Amino acid sequence: MEDENNYFEASLTELYAENEQLKGMMNNLQDENRTQKKINSQLKLEITHIKKSSLLQTDISKTVVETDGLLTDDYKSVKTNETNSSTSGIQQRGTSVNNSASTSYKRLLSTDTQPVVTNGVAFFAYLSKSEPNAGAHQTFVFDVDHTNIGGHYSHHTGVFSCPSHGVYVFSWSIYCYRGGYVYSELVVNSSPVSGKFAGAGSVTNILSSTDLAIVELNAGDEVYIRTPPNHAASGQVVSDLPYRSTFSGWKLF
Repeated sequence: MEDENNYFEASLTELYAENEQLKGMMNNLQDENRTQKKINSQLKLEITHIKKSSLLQTDISKTVVETDGLLTDDYKSVKTNETNSSTSGIQQRGTSVNNSASTSYKRLLSTDTQPVVTNGVAFFAYLSKSEPNAGAHQTFVFDVDHTNIGGHYSHHTGVFSCPSHGVYVFSWSIYCYRGGYVYSELVVNSSPVSGKFAGAGSVTNILSSTDLAIVELNAGDEVYIRTPPNHAASGQVVSDLPYRSTFSGWKLF
């Protein structure tokens, strides 16, 4: 019987070791995937810059329209005296020209086919249901993206991919069920930036913790919320009405 117990204990130890190895391999694969996504985002950004440069050259080459008549708010007129080129005047904002000299009006062309360029970035997401016993080094996937301007947050992975260099603001709130506790941290490219602790071990109520961080990011950087590598949650991460565990962010400038 003792030999059997020793055998089972040894087998269990091996299984634990193999499980840790698999976790390590999975973390390495996730890091490699994030690196590849960062490279793809940088390539997309370079392509966007090339397209913008091409559109700018097209706009510069456009001609202007000349017409005679009464000015409107969209027009600027330049009056040129035929007999004396040194005498000229400028009429704007709906002013008509009563003069025997010829008057020419110029307006830049506008077209609905020109692309509208915007750099607005903002998202707000929350967990659709509570998370029981979140393990160590686990990414929280806030799977309901209530707001996702720019589409740079993924509700499949819980990761925000930075579209361009700038200063960004991130905030997250974690609710913890009574009797438990949760460690959480904001991570940029696998490096923790800020952390928070929600502990309800000595109370009978649901408690929460909220944190906010202002971070300078480059295009392709990835931001997400996870538990630390050495701290698993104890108890349940709550996300159910009226309590929601949330993650949000936006570009400041």
